[in-house]
Amino acid sequence: MYEAATAESVEKRTGAHEVGHMAGLYHQKSKDSRNEINIGVNNLMYVYGNNGNSINIEQLMDMWKRVKEQQDEKEDK
Repeated sequence: MYEAATAESVEKRTGAHEVGHMAGLYHQKSKDSRNEINIGVNNLMYVYGNNGNSINIEQLMDMWKRVKEQQDEKEDK
């Protein structure tokens, strides 16, 4: 029972982390120089952190900017 719960929680964190990449988020600066946003060890995108499950306001704003840019591009076509 414990192993199944652990595997399920790892899958959920990994899935959320990968969705973060799809939304344009990167790992911490020391692992990915494209990241201009400081993130802590509890952040979803932090590699080898504390299995974080949070993102910060700067990341949210960056994701919104990307969505807005895509919407604007579609409207221009």
